[in-house]
Amino acid sequence: MYMQTPTLLQEPQHNDKKMYIASLFIMFVVVIGLIFTFFQTNNTQTTESQASTQTHVTQTTGYDLSMPSWTTPETYSGLWALDFNDPASPAIINAVEHRGYTLSWAQLNPPDQNNPSIGTYDWSAITQALSEAESENRLVFFRIKASTVTEGSCDFPCNVPVWVLAKYGINDTQAPQIADMNGSNIHVVVPWHTGVQNEYQSFVEAFSQQNFISNSHFGGLYIHGISSSRGEEMNFNAQAQENLIAAGMTPANLENAFVNRMNWWQTAAGSDAYKLAWVKAGYLGGGTDYAQVTENLNNYATAIGLGLRDGGIEDYSRDYENVLIGQEPIADSFEQNSFYLHTNEAIAYISEQRYFGDELEQYYLGQPYAAYMFRTSLLRALQMQERFLWVEQGTLDQVDLNGEFVNFFRLSAGKTPQTTSDAWSYLGDFYKKESGAQDAACLHYHNLERWLYQRDEISDTISIRGVVKEREPFGKDCTESYITPGHDYVGRRIDPSTEFKRLAFFVDHGVIPESQPQTVAAKVTYLDSINGTSWIVRYCTLSGIAFSEPVNGLNQNNTMKTATLTLENFTSNGCLPGNDTRGFDFDILPAHNKSALIFMTRLIRSKL
Repeated sequence: MYMQTPTLLQEPQHNDKKMYIASLFIMFVVVIGLIFTFFQTNNTQTTESQASTQTHVTQTTGYDLSMPSWTTPETYSGLWALDFNDPASPAIINAVEHRGYTLSWAQLNPPDQNNPSIGTYDWSAITQALSEAESENRLVFFRIKASTVTEGSCDFPCNVPVWVLAKYGINDTQAPQIADMNGSNIHVVVPWHTGVQNEYQSFVEAFSQQNFISNSHFGGLYIHGISSSRGEEMNFNAQAQENLIAAGMTPANLENAFVNRMNWWQTAAGSDAYKLAWVKAGYLGGGTDYAQVTENLNNYATAIGLGLRDGGIEDYSRDYENVLIGQEPIADSFEQNSFYLHTNEAIAYISEQRYFGDELEQYYLGQPYAAYMFRTSLLRALQMQERFLWVEQGTLDQVDLNGEFVNFFRLSAGKTPQTTSDAWSYLGDFYKKESGAQDAACLHYHNLERWLYQRDEISDTISIRGVVKEREPFGKDCTESYITPGHDYVGRRIDPSTEFKRLAFFVDHGVIPESQPQTVAAKVTYLDSINGTSWIVRYCTLSGIAFSEPVNGLNQNNTMKTATLTLENFTSNGCLPGNDTRGFDFDILPAHNKSALIFMTRLIRSKL
């Protein structure tokens, strides 16, 4: 009688007891030797006979961003659309739950009909928006423009109340021009004008008396600056700076004007100041004094408890290194000028759950790479742990722009390691020139990660960058020979014929505690290569190292697949070889001598 095992492990065929015991001993020694050799080698190759701890693998085409049925969105988070009209795609409209409205100081503070030289108040637009939000159980957001007197199709007077302009004798020629862009002839009332500031303060105090901000359906309010872009952000070009200086601007009065406006709104909101979003100051025309104004205003908003609206998430290569928003990359051990993106969760915008968001505007919707950039922008916002995104109406109207990723953002935004349903790593390589350097180096950034971290830390974990992906060129693109401007690399590759042997990961202990094993679903998105693909997952349990069964490509047609594997008794105890501070919790190894290109890895935790 023979066991269904390799020849060396055949059961004895005679009745000699000593020989039988000796054979068993030899079997034991051989098996222990094989296991020891397996774990000591860096050039790990697995076979089906070594993979025995789980048997449940399902595969789907494309990304699989499905969440467990018990996942619900955070109350104070999500996507919102401005001045909303229903888009064509029901799948996307269902994911964009919240609504935003553009209002103006002039609209809310019109002249008194009985005395045009003074103002009255009309809050109907806000009360109606809040009433609709309450009936539909969603949030509502407001932009209240308060500085422009001419802007595009809005001719003088525009967003500043006409009675204020008349009271202080301000006409369109006295309001400095800060942009002439595509016919958008933007003029502003200078915010350091004492009379205008006094009237604006009275408006904010009247607003506070309505108790709008404390309403549970009031999601946010932008505190604007002045801008050469759309008139009400906080940045302007060199020509605008020159015009504003001619109108009396100094670094001190510019800073003081907006410190005062922040103070008035912070007082109006009280304990709800976290709902107020300072529109982050950017470039103010040049010069170290104005650069300091930018820094001072942004830091002041943080210090007094306001939220933040960042800018430019569609250019997702921006702000890779920005302490204000928690972007503090970690240096790669193996490559100079190479980093892993990292988010510092201790910053106030994240730890205190303030308004923290961005605006996802896309100006390249007709391009073939629009869907890729939209997807990557959503993931970048999640990696940064932003709670909110305004999505432009033109983007929403594109029914092919990753509805699944839109819903993924809806279910993920605002979560913490303790409340999230999943942790993930989107594998890729991004390049940009170093900021502020005359001979700027090309900097290399790895991955978009959210509590699941892939690292090239020891020799056998070094992986190969994946396939090139075209995108819109960015202003800080590198021009070195190894990267073409307007391109990223997506995925990471392991290949048994080279030294690149495994993709190694560790998960945040807040998501899966080290001492609390649980059954998790691992969703691994990979390329089903025409050359054949086979890989295996090795992972930690409290009792030692376990293996999945090999995952093989389905039809070898160079399409993306996602395999879902059940990993039983998974724990984050770092039992696999890693660096000095922490080992890895699981890795992906080639099987059957096949290479593998992995795009995204997710771990779905057990029910909270």
